[in-house]
Amino acid sequence: MMTPEYMDEDRKKLVELLIEGEINKNEAKCLIFIADQGDVKSKEIEDSLDLRQPVVSVAVQELREKGWIEKKDVKKSGKGRPTHAYNIKKPIDEIINDVIKNIEKEIEELKDKKRELRDLTMSLYF
Repeated sequence: MMTPEYMDEDRKKLVELLIEGEINKNEAKCLIFIADQGDVKSKEIEDSLDLRQPVVSVAVQELREKGWIEKKDVKKSGKGRPTHAYNIKKPIDEIINDVIKNIEKEIEELKDKKRELRDLTMSLYF
């Protein structure tokens, strides 16, 4: 199992950049961990990233809805809650391209607002 020190400086920076690309912090952490580890159980994510179970559940559900990871049931002996493992569903470079497209869309929206602000100011005051 990975230690809580799993997040080295490069991974921390990648998480920060993903957050700036409108990805939730916990989603970003889970995504990077799953991309690195593959076929990882919820408990391993919780322990390695020092996140609580409900936080991991929400994050992986969001990542699944984006189509970036997939869940599979893991057979276990005895009773209790089912265990799940997660894997990257889409290559990480394609996931990053999705994030970049989102950033580019935001840039265009900001440019449109900038033009509108400039045009409206010019029409009202000049």
